[in-house]
Amino acid sequence: KLWIRGEYLDRSDLSAGSLKQAEYDADDKQSPGVGSMDDGETKSASLGYSMDTEPGELRVGYAIRQDEGHSITGYGGESDYQFLDMNFKAQYRHDFQGMVAPVSLTTGIELVNGSNELQRISAGRFSEAKQDIDKFVYAPFAQLEVMATDRLAATLGLRYENVEYDAKDLSDPTKSNERVFKKFSPKFGLSYDP
Repeated sequence: KLWIRGEYLDRSDLSAGSLKQAEYDADDKQSPGVGSMDDGETKSASLGYSMDTEPGELRVGYAIRQDEGHSITGYGGESDYQFLDMNFKAQYRHDFQGMVAPVSLTTGIELVNGSNELQRISAGRFSEAKQDIDKFVYAPFAQLEVMATDRLAATLGLRYENVEYDAKDLSDPTKSNERVFKKFSPKFGLSYDP
């Protein structure tokens, strides 16, 4: 099975602030601000493929999403932004035959490559800034599922994530930074169909 999907969203979102009109008229810069506004568009496309094999299933997918626009928030000021995320995921499920109970093993990897550009235009108490943040994630995973009975299934899984951020402050290079986060996430579950 092959599937292709595309989406386009043009949005305009206005949120009222928590100040009463008299408070706003007296001082429009008092906390907590004047609410928020976001005017932007999102474009995304994805492509996927799945294939049944004799003992299991192979699934591969790729998605790309771009989000850009102009926003105003009471806490962060006015800014232009652009996000781009590319996501690739491949997984294979193998169903073992001839076991005492049906058993399947799913293994795979997920890769995410993204960028986030933000230019703060006017920010009240914040200084104007231009930031570029690059992100890369790779996450291999495995999951074992055992059908103890027709109604009871046990699932055991493990996912490792490595997330890398490279943040560049183009207004003040001394604030640029690189960070790496790594974590194993175990999973255990029981499912029962009454």
